[in-house]
Amino acid sequence: MNHRIWRKMTVWIMAVAMAGTTKAAHADEPRLTLQDMATLIERVSPSIVKVEYTLKYDRGDAPEGAGWYSRCPNCGNYHGESDAEKYVNEERPFIAVGFLIAPDKVVTRDQAIHPRFVERVRVIGKSGGAGVERVDWVADRPATILHLDAPIAGGQPLNLDSSLEGPYLSVTGQDANGRWNISCKPVSATLAMSECGEAFQSIEPSDGVLVNRSGKPVALCLRSELPLSDDWKQSTAHWPVIASDDVAQRLRHFESIVNRGVHRVHLSLRSPKKGAQSTSYYGWDSDDGEEATEMNVPGVLIGNDRVLVLANLKRKVTARLKRVLVHPASGKPVEATFVGSLEKYGCFIAKLESPLDGALTLDDSAIESSRHALLLAAQVLIQGEQRVQYLDHARIASFDRRWN
Repeated sequence: MNHRIWRKMTVWIMAVAMAGTTKAAHADEPRLTLQDMATLIERVSPSIVKVEYTLKYDRGDAPEGAGWYSRCPNCGNYHGESDAEKYVNEERPFIAVGFLIAPDKVVTRDQAIHPRFVERVRVIGKSGGAGVERVDWVADRPATILHLDAPIAGGQPLNLDSSLEGPYLSVTGQDANGRWNISCKPVSATLAMSECGEAFQSIEPSDGVLVNRSGKPVALCLRSELPLSDDWKQSTAHWPVIASDDVAQRLRHFESIVNRGVHRVHLSLRSPKKGAQSTSYYGWDSDDGEEATEMNVPGVLIGNDRVLVLANLKRKVTARLKRVLVHPASGKPVEATFVGSLEKYGCFIAKLESPLDGALTLDDSAIESSRHALLLAAQVLIQGEQRVQYLDHARIASFDRRWN
């Protein structure tokens, strides 16, 4: 991981208003009453819809969504729904908020749910609903664009006007306390300045359509951190969108990279000495590691003759290694020899007797630049001698300091 991540320190400075407006500029404006905000909700609510995800099991696996998290305005951490399985067991959909940008197009947060877990997606408005024909992805923010099979009856697409000045309010929808609610809240902003000179404004609430005091829509906001310029007001028509066909093509190319770079590794070990007992109940330190004589684990090709074997084995276990056999996704198995364990990373390096093509190379750019960006991800499972893999897109929502 890039060393700049843990060295970075951020200084927080409280800002008096958002996007360059000052307290003095709006001091003469009357405070909005609750009735005023109720009126704003009435004006905007025809543009806000429910997006219902009906989930399912797949091959015995429970559904999970990596995008079900949002930044908490109280503690600043990310919280979200972690138990997607309950929606299947309770036979009810997971509900997210969406925003009409055309009679048959909706913007919603990217839930990052693998398609194998989705039975259907349906969009519900005040007077009717519609199915989803196609999904496109926004490249630089955690958003998707849903193309519907019919216009939403009674819906009113947002007419965004980035020229409108603040102060702004955020209007959004949420399924809470057993009912669908639409809320309106003044937007508060905090100015953040990092030690390397980067400045941005952190806003709350972050997911919603921002409107001015008259209820006219200004922009859609699905990020909690915005630049100091007005670039964040960019119309959805100018968002960098990647069409579903393009994503499918990229995934096919990515699959070929994964097939060449990630392999099944079969480990043969001598039987442990009599009387040896496992000392832990977890992971490879359990009976599967300390007393096993055969293992199948993932291996990542990091050079034409080097494999990073993802098995957390103690020294007394690697001392029993008799044979390391690498099984490429296609082609004959290749013998390998143990080189050494990485002390703090739960894996070891093996040297191939015959070179293999397709070694993975790591991106050397700062990982922070990939935050919220549309990425490709592969989950490679080694189940006995069978290799199972699932490919989809993914996003990095936030960073934290941690040593696992």
